[in-house]
Amino acid sequence: MNRRARLRAAVLLVIFGTTTCVALSAPPASADTGCPAASSGYGGGSGTSGDPYQISAPGDLQRLRDTSADYARYFLFTQDINMGGCVWSAPISDGSTTFTGRLDGDGHVINGLSVNVANPSLSFVGLVGYLGANGEIRDLGFTGNVSLTDQGSGSSAYVGGLVGFTFAPTTITGSFATGDVSANKTSSGSSVNVWAGGLIGLSQSTVSNSYSTGNVSVSATSTAGSGSDVAITAGGAVGGIGVGPMTNVYATGTVSSTGTADTVSRRMGGFTGTREVSSNLTSLFWNTSSSGLSSATGFGSSTGMNGATTSLMQTASTFTNAGWSLTPGFDATSTWGLCSAASDGLPYLTAFYASSPCIQASDTSQIPPSWLQATGRINGQESCEIGWNPSWAQWMNGGTGGFVCNREVYWDVHASNWSVR
Repeated sequence: MNRRARLRAAVLLVIFGTTTCVALSAPPASADTGCPAASSGYGGGSGTSGDPYQISAPGDLQRLRDTSADYARYFLFTQDINMGGCVWSAPISDGSTTFTGRLDGDGHVINGLSVNVANPSLSFVGLVGYLGANGEIRDLGFTGNVSLTDQGSGSSAYVGGLVGFTFAPTTITGSFATGDVSANKTSSGSSVNVWAGGLIGLSQSTVSNSYSTGNVSVSATSTAGSGSDVAITAGGAVGGIGVGPMTNVYATGTVSSTGTADTVSRRMGGFTGTREVSSNLTSLFWNTSSSGLSSATGFGSSTGMNGATTSLMQTASTFTNAGWSLTPGFDATSTWGLCSAASDGLPYLTAFYASSPCIQASDTSQIPPSWLQATGRINGQESCEIGWNPSWAQWMNGGTGGFVCNREVYWDVHASNWSVR
């Protein structure tokens, strides 16, 4: 069997294998650093679909990670969670366990947490290492870095910013990961395989309306000598795509790798390293300016994946022409928004904002924000997007104003902030 056939067989074995993981105890929290004590109970709820456990404090999230017996339960975030610089030595569900419940972020973000695994027995690494059958993640943001440093005898690793590995059928929607992803694997085995992606390492999920912006880097080495081989599969969004549709997803991170073995294979793409199985992929984007790669995939068809420069990634029509539910500025009825003041001018998910992030807050000790900051417009002659109407906004201080499109910019006396309507 040649090199390509062996790699494809390995991927298909993962995709179609039927091995069932047995739920074991998660690694002890004492292996973590700078982390909060696990709560004695969650913030509320009973863990059912209709009454999910509530994650309302850092200790609740720590409890979730530490309690593998709850991995089939339902969870709802009631606020953003700041873990205060905590470093997890193992993710939620590490491969000896599988997460088959639901993480509903409800538009909230996990900050101040990174996942740094240095354990050769753990091959599935992310915020969630292994998303098992019928597991779901929705409306959840994660800003931390994810890394694996493995010097053992294992042959494979799956590393992603949000999830390392997803089994079919699973669902990821309305979510993002912005941290860097790195995998450094050295093995005495003769064959080493690493999948790494900014969002997912190896995906067999239904994925929609999600994004990743972190850089992806892989270093893989086999010390077996003659006949050894290394296969690196890496992408800005997903390391490898198996079964499961994917739509309205973008990635902007750089993708890089090094490999050491008798034979080294690198499959790297701006969006994904491989597309091994025919699946329905539509309206996917990667940033050709920032990724360092001009190809969407390292192996397999690139149909449904679109490369765009940074300028085009910051242009609403790039996405609306592809069928995205996106409104320039902020509209809570649209899935996505876009303006220069949010997400570095790239599309952002509106579910994470109670009010427009495009109008900057006013410091009463300073002059009001300029109309250029508030609207991104150059002058009154610049045309508005289709369906928007030009108008003039009057600032409160000094009687100055600025050009806006289809929005009345006003001072909200209740919020003491600039807003739009």
